[in-house]
Amino acid sequence: MNLTGLPMSFVQFAKEPVKAILLFCVIAIGYLYMNGRTDCKDQIDAQNIRIVRLESQVQKLNDALLDAAKAVNNISPTPVNP
Repeated sequence: MNLTGLPMSFVQFAKEPVKAILLFCVIAIGYLYMNGRTDCKDQIDAQNIRIVRLESQVQKLNDALLDAAKAVNNISPTPVNP
């Protein structure tokens, strides 16, 4: 009796349990690998969104700093009368 999709029958599983356990280990490792790839992709997408938002904030702060520097440079010093 061969289960659907499995390369071993139950009789072979009973005779050689090490091979069956190795088969299940390979399946589990494959699942964990695919799950890890999916998690990494989701994290990368979330971080890319965060990076774009932070870059726009940095640009706004940079513009404000340049405006402040221009305002300071445009102030003419008033002479001090002793």
